[in-house]
Amino acid sequence: MGRAVRIALCLLALATTAEARSRPGSYIVLAGGAGALTGEISGDVVDERASLRLDLGLGFQLHATTLLEFSYGFSGTWTMDNPRYNLLPDEGMPPDTERVIEVGTNPMMARLRYAHSGVRTEYLKPELSIGVGWLQVTRFLRNPAPIPPQETSDMLFNVELGISALVVFSDNFMIVPGLRYTITERSDIVHELGHMDSIAFVVGFRGFLPSPRDATEP
Repeated sequence: MGRAVRIALCLLALATTAEARSRPGSYIVLAGGAGALTGEISGDVVDERASLRLDLGLGFQLHATTLLEFSYGFSGTWTMDNPRYNLLPDEGMPPDTERVIEVGTNPMMARLRYAHSGVRTEYLKPELSIGVGWLQVTRFLRNPAPIPPQETSDMLFNVELGISALVVFSDNFMIVPGLRYTITERSDIVHELGHMDSIAFVVGFRGFLPSPRDATEP
């Protein structure tokens, strides 16, 4: 299921990028950085707080001060040290949270971004953002031998708050370094993992797409 969702989103991104070129104020964004989980972590699988972040997104200018952005990304993979891929005969079938050997997360977000003096003018200014979406959590669970590990996918609702420094190099290109704090729906993912709330520092590169209608827009 997790692979199918990722493939479908990639195909959708290709299709919507072509459509976006015909719309004034459309842009693509690539963002990368590092983040850290803020809650209690699992000692067996999710044993490190820090992880790399990568997002690819498509956005639209709603107003001189406001953007609407959609993105899909990667926010971490954790694997059990020296994992056993099958359950032992005397283990029976423990709960899913105790069968996990690997966890991967992919955020899917819609963000509203606001810069008071304009999102494509001036040189340096603060930018605020609020986002809602889902965190796709892919898990690999041990099974009794000889059955291979089972892949499962959970969708957790989340809310994101962000503040950035908008650096405008031209009307069509800007860099946006900033902080994001994400609050995630509570769910039993791995034994002892409290939640997947996180804080991250990311740097985004935003490029507006050329459109034949730009010349006619005010």
